[in-house]
Amino acid sequence: MKSKLATTLLFLVAVNHSSCQDKKQPSVQTETTNEVIHTLRSGLFSSYTQEKIKVADFIEHYLNLMYDSTVTTRNALWDSKILTDQQDFFLKGGFEKGFLIQNSPQILGIRATGNQQYEVKLAIEQNGFVYKIMNLTVAFDGLNRPYFIDQLGENLTTFERINFKTIEFLYSPKATKSDVLEQKMADFNQKMADLFQKTSQKTKNHCSEKFERLLRCIGF
Repeated sequence: MKSKLATTLLFLVAVNHSSCQDKKQPSVQTETTNEVIHTLRSGLFSSYTQEKIKVADFIEHYLNLMYDSTVTTRNALWDSKILTDQQDFFLKGGFEKGFLIQNSPQILGIRATGNQQYEVKLAIEQNGFVYKIMNLTVAFDGLNRPYFIDQLGENLTTFERINFKTIEFLYSPKATKSDVLEQKMADFNQKMADLFQKTSQKTKNHCSEKFERLLRCIGF
């Protein structure tokens, strides 16, 4: 019982996101691809360095690229250990481009963390209701070009990997391992494959001692 309470699976992130939207559904607008997403910036920007302004411009540019470019184009802007389309899933948060055009994402602040890296706080809200606040890490390469650093991939280097049948479990250092839970997940994966008459697919499940730990790993 203790392990069930102590272990939290990453797929709960999607469930949590869905339940949050049940509480407050965003107004849905028709997507207008000819328009662009603009970010709102705090009054602090008047005192920001040119490099911080460049970080803000880069984030605004990427928000538009998420909807109007190929995955290959976006891959070039990430130092990532996972697929870029998974990064975009968390950044989009289920919102269409039209929503972000009419409800501009807000850059709350940019903080230099050293080694030409910057931590950015980005908020998505509508009419005073905050849907989410994300932490993004932006760095500059040798040619002074900005790119994102994947926080999840970096954080997962401390997780222990255990392969069980078709599933790879990644346990945080403090997570309690559960053979029973692993068996249940493998059985469920096979049941879904049988239901849709497909070969059982390999999946990854991220397990942590607290749900908040997983949110921090992905930048929430």
